[in-house]
Amino acid sequence: MACSVAACFSFGDLSGGDDTTSSSSDAGGDSTTDVDGKVIGDGAPKDGASSDSGSTSGPFCVGEVDATFCTDFDEEPDAMTGFSSLYLNDGGIFGFDDEFVSGPRGFFSGNSALPSGTSAHAALVKHTGVIPSAGITLDFDMRIDSLSTQNTQVESLAIVNLSPTRSSLQLNVKSTATDVGEEVVELDGGVIYNPHYFPQSLPVGTYVHVHIAVDIGVSTRTLTVVVGPDTMIDHVGMNPSFVFGAIDLYLGNAYSPGASDGAKIHFDNVSLKVE
Repeated sequence: MACSVAACFSFGDLSGGDDTTSSSSDAGGDSTTDVDGKVIGDGAPKDGASSDSGSTSGPFCVGEVDATFCTDFDEEPDAMTGFSSLYLNDGGIFGFDDEFVSGPRGFFSGNSALPSGTSAHAALVKHTGVIPSAGITLDFDMRIDSLSTQNTQVESLAIVNLSPTRSSLQLNVKSTATDVGEEVVELDGGVIYNPHYFPQSLPVGTYVHVHIAVDIGVSTRTLTVVVGPDTMIDHVGMNPSFVFGAIDLYLGNAYSPGASDGAKIHFDNVSLKVE
């Protein structure tokens, strides 16, 4: 793998290289526009707003009382609320709009057109500080709006373990394939990447519910991924080199390379449990 969220910067300094970070106040308020020109933080849906699955009767996170971290992007005044930092550079796009599963809005992330040899990212980062001992589960709704016609990937999220060998799980999507991969950045800088490919690519243009679960046993650990009603990865054994540490969640474009004519992905109703 060329350059991923786990391999390309110091976890203690998200502003490495030409990357920039934003605080909650930087990300915008009720009338702020983001890098894609969308208005973020506007509590009312736009005229003609629609939902793939309809609105819920109350805030999504009210029912997620055991979550380590939860967001539905509806009550927050801006895209940074509840997150720790923003991992962003030129070419990354992100923000709120009125495409959602539970209203009034969802979060989108992706990249604008990129020439060959460049890369972009635009991910919200949550530092949980929690080290898993029994398992990790991440549930979210996701809609792929567009992917590059060049078939380049978007690392659409990452569950990063702040361990000495910097181990992470990454959801990588491109037009011809989808995988959840285990990446281990070794102490000498070498990278081990172990992809688990889905039997079919994720659909484009419709929300699907994604469930990612890691079960940490006494002597084994397994990975399971379910999309809608379909099991994509069923309790597969993980790389013994994968080391667990305090969990960071990167939601959105953690890494997308060029050449790309652009990509955009929506997220809603995110619940992370670290046990």
